[in-house]
Amino acid sequence: MQPEVNGLIVLPLPLVEVTPERTLADLSQEIEKYPCQPTPYLNRGNARLDLGKYDLAVADYDQAIKLLPEFASAYNGRGLAYCFLGEYAKAIKDLDRAVALLPGHAPAYHNRGYAHFQQGDFARAIADYTQAIALKPDFARAYYGRGIAYRQLGNETQAAADLKRAYELDSDVGNR
Repeated sequence: MQPEVNGLIVLPLPLVEVTPERTLADLSQEIEKYPCQPTPYLNRGNARLDLGKYDLAVADYDQAIKLLPEFASAYNGRGLAYCFLGEYAKAIKDLDRAVALLPGHAPAYHNRGYAHFQQGDFARAIADYTQAIALKPDFARAYYGRGIAYRQLGNETQAAADLKRAYELDSDVGNR
């Protein structure tokens, strides 16, 4: 039996990784084929996010959420896009929703930590990065973010430990 949302059957379309083979045109064709399905909008939003087209990504995430109001991945993506647009209050609101819908999703905690960091709320950033690490112990970017937040609070010992761990997990973590 297919899941139904607002009277629509939700097809189990896969999330896709954007590669040169999967262009925005391909994703737009998928939307034309399945205009009432949220996943193609999420996939195109993710592609636009990766390409730095944040306003367009937000529009795609908006449509995915309109079609499936409980779509945690769309809230997470839109929250990250809002971060990149400098709209941190909107980002935190969306990331709060993503965490509420999917409390085991480490990237949502990481992204919310980033938003809190950008607002200068280093204690909340550390709490979110810590939760992301608890959920995904090999999450290099969470260690990195937490290390930088600890440094902002003057805790050089913990900052050094987290940054060391981040680089052990991913030697390129600070270059993204």
